[in-house]
Amino acid sequence: MLGGTHSNPVEYTIKNDGFFPDILISDFQELKRVKADLAPELVKRKLVSAIFRVNGSLAAFKTEQVEAGNATLDAVTQAIIDEGTDEEEKELLFYYKGAIFNFAMGELHPELVSLFKRKEATDFMESIDKNRQEYYNESRESVLRILGTNKTRSNSGIFSSVV
Repeated sequence: MLGGTHSNPVEYTIKNDGFFPDILISDFQELKRVKADLAPELVKRKLVSAIFRVNGSLAAFKTEQVEAGNATLDAVTQAIIDEGTDEEEKELLFYYKGAIFNFAMGELHPELVSLFKRKEATDFMESIDKNRQEYYNESRESVLRILGTNKTRSNSGIFSSVV
């Protein structure tokens, strides 16, 4: 995992499709502790890639919800933690952002090697594939939770083109 925090977070919102929520780059940087020396445009591109992949995996779910009268993911009935506070978390929104952020981290992982010195880079590369797969697995698990499936299905159609 990346160390440190982004000392100057990017205040940019990636506009989503209207059903799924917009994504703030600064939320990703803070939650995943993305360092300031990682190019903001690269971070944005990896988040956009993650949005396309996750939204594609949830296309049938979105269609079902829209047909049921839910114009947004936020409108879908879901559990709420810390309701009515500044820290309120809605379950499906929480898992959606988790899917996006973890997928983007999997995509960013190979780029991180350029931030290290040569010896550190060699050591880092030895663990990169394992860590990258863990991010993809967490992203897949979040998508499955949104779909109402709690068990991991390694050969499901979800993210089949990812791993």
